[in-house]
Amino acid sequence: MATAAQPDSAASAPAAKTGKKRTLVLLLILGVCGGAAGTYFMYGRDMLGAGGEAKAALRDPIYVSLEPPFVVNLENSDLLRFLQIEIQVMTRDPEAVAALERHAPAIRNNLLLIFAAQDVDMLGSRAGKTALQEQVTQEINAILAERAGGALVDETYFTSFVMQ
Repeated sequence: MATAAQPDSAASAPAAKTGKKRTLVLLLILGVCGGAAGTYFMYGRDMLGAGGEAKAALRDPIYVSLEPPFVVNLENSDLLRFLQIEIQVMTRDPEAVAALERHAPAIRNNLLLIFAAQDVDMLGSRAGKTALQEQVTQEINAILAERAGGALVDETYFTSFVMQ
């Protein structure tokens, strides 16, 4: 009888291995599908390109010059000083270009007030110019958020900076 039991166990061993392989493959497929479904539900809109931030990150930069150059008087203790700045802004949103043109008077007004209030000594340093760039970017974005529903400027560049 021992010889009869051996062929049955030998025949059932490959069947058991096949069943384990199928279970492993099934679990692997379910894990991958579950991970994909979870990722879709968390980030699905952005992954499919419907999210504005994901699409904006993929777009090429658009540079817009704020013409004409800004010219202001700087207050100093004894001297009358002038500042002339040419600015370009970078965005990845084509709607921001139209918003910049549409709201140019408000943008120019606020930037002129910011430039005229600057300290001459601060503007003489790189750190002062960098801080001014950040302030300009924030001010433009605040105006666009208020008046254009959130069109965004990514960077501000001073393409000419003259103090006398």
